[in-house]
Amino acid sequence: MIKKTILITLLLSPCIAHAQNNPVKCLAYIVFSEARGEPLPGQLAVAYASLNRAKRSNLHVCKIHGVTRKAPSKALKPFFYNLAKLSLHSHSTIGTADSWNVSIIPHDRGKKIKTIGKHVFYIMSKL
Repeated sequence: MIKKTILITLLLSPCIAHAQNNPVKCLAYIVFSEARGEPLPGQLAVAYASLNRAKRSNLHVCKIHGVTRKAPSKALKPFFYNLAKLSLHSHSTIGTADSWNVSIIPHDRGKKIKTIGKHVFYIMSKL
């Protein structure tokens, strides 16, 4: 379970991420786009899966395929940028899962790892 102090830190810390290929900015946009309505553990899991996909694909997290990227509003930027920073410096809660789906059944080429909120996390046999 995510501690209340981590959540408060995510909400109140200033966010700084301006570089074009900044992994914090890229992860913040991905998590906002893909999981903004999920509970915090689900949002972190999407960030971890994105990092796993980048590592497995040998790509920078800003260059991974199959994700949407939308900028969070100014009011939500600190939260999502800090969530991205946390994911870069903490242990994954989904192992090596590199994909997710918002349905009950994972993609037919994937091995299901975990379900968090509406997201099913799995490892793809091919990316």
